[in-house]
Amino acid sequence: MRPRGITAPSDRPRVGMRSDPRLGQQQAPQQAAAPPANAKNEPPDDGKFSVAAENANFRSLVDSTTAHFKVEDKRSGQVYRSYPDPAYWPKETITGTWRNNLRSPVMIEYIDLANFKSQPKIVSWLEDKGTLEGFQKTSDGFKVTFSFGGTQFKIPVEVKLTNDYVETKIIDDGIKEGKLSLLNLKLYPLFGAEPSEGQDGYIVLPDGSGALIRFKPNRSNDKSVYRENLYGADFSYFNERTQRQPVKMPVFGMKSGSQAFVGVMTGGEEYSKLFASPSGAFGGSNWVTPEWQYRIKFFQNTSQKGNSGFYTYSKEMFKVPQRSIRYYLLDAAKSDYVGMALAYRDYLMKEKGLKPIKAESPKVPFYLDIVGADKKQGLLWDQYLKGTTTSEAMEMVKRLYGLGIENMSIQYMGWQKNGYSSYGQLFPVDSRLGGNEGMKQFIQFAHSLKIPVLLTANYTLNNTNGGWLQPALRRDAEHGGAASGI
Repeated sequence: MRPRGITAPSDRPRVGMRSDPRLGQQQAPQQAAAPPANAKNEPPDDGKFSVAAENANFRSLVDSTTAHFKVEDKRSGQVYRSYPDPAYWPKETITGTWRNNLRSPVMIEYIDLANFKSQPKIVSWLEDKGTLEGFQKTSDGFKVTFSFGGTQFKIPVEVKLTNDYVETKIIDDGIKEGKLSLLNLKLYPLFGAEPSEGQDGYIVLPDGSGALIRFKPNRSNDKSVYRENLYGADFSYFNERTQRQPVKMPVFGMKSGSQAFVGVMTGGEEYSKLFASPSGAFGGSNWVTPEWQYRIKFFQNTSQKGNSGFYTYSKEMFKVPQRSIRYYLLDAAKSDYVGMALAYRDYLMKEKGLKPIKAESPKVPFYLDIVGADKKQGLLWDQYLKGTTTSEAMEMVKRLYGLGIENMSIQYMGWQKNGYSSYGQLFPVDSRLGGNEGMKQFIQFAHSLKIPVLLTANYTLNNTNGGWLQPALRRDAEHGGAASGI
């Protein structure tokens, strides 16, 4: 991945560990545990944590009154928390509801669909005077149901520790709603959060080919956050317009000094957004988390022309078997951007059967993008801007090949009538560039050098009133014309 985007460890206190004779044994669930009296003001008390699971590399501890947890890396002594680092909390300047949100294990957004005037609201488990139901340690972690006091939501979750990662999981089938409707939630949003002061670090986002949000102190006036759909926008629903690149991989990460993790969404990511908050936006820490979507806003038409209506949400929730994240906790020697990429690659190979691509040629690949033409809008008529004709493209490829650049792949765009910005009426190839015949000759020449050629075509837009599937396109496809000669 390539950094493009926006651009800390001080000494962390070691956590004292206590032996737990119940470790590795399932316990009877505890009912309706209330958070401690100071839960509205301070992070969880270190003294109230007990061992939940342990293996050769890690030890996890849990607070049975808040279900917050922390993981100690036994290789380095570093600690990853699901809540803000207590060492920095006294310096936290954020106040009001968000001060409680940052310390809560669960944060939700909801709406009253029975009231058409209702607006979405955000509330945290702590702010809503929540309790825990069915808290139970398991052989490799714990499970619990977060019961919200005022809104009456119930969110069952599980946390599991392995030799490589700690996994958090939401069990959709166990979610309960009262009179209100769940829109989205963030589970343990502050996991691994760190402030910027004294920290050399960054958040890693799968924005296009990759982006870094570097830690930056004193960013108090910058309230911008990152919030993008996994796998791009679904145009059936309302989508905020941004200039971001599409998110194509369900992965994110954070580095803070010699400590780093990479998060891999392993279930339910198709119904989620990725949310990242640099320090100063929401609190003094940098944090990144999935925002799990259960309902999405859409426009309800009330006219045949589709020009009037209202925005609303679906009555039914989007449900999947589970919504899960694996937080791979990286060894200090690999706690950087490259280490995150290697961990994700290992996951894809082991879990998804990904195999390394074998190069067809020992020569370095070269990707050549050619722009045929475009148009410039004018007051009375548009101006045709010719870029590269098919004969010029042939000469270009011939010259590059002669210089030893032989392992080429070519993408030719803007070949249609009126060029790159014209959609809907693609064929034939614009005669001013050489027409269909010129394109055939160019493709045949490229193929003689074993160079593939791709002609770009967007079938989702139409600004020329052209037919959806034109006779020329069908004819060329059937008889080996420009469309099938690639």
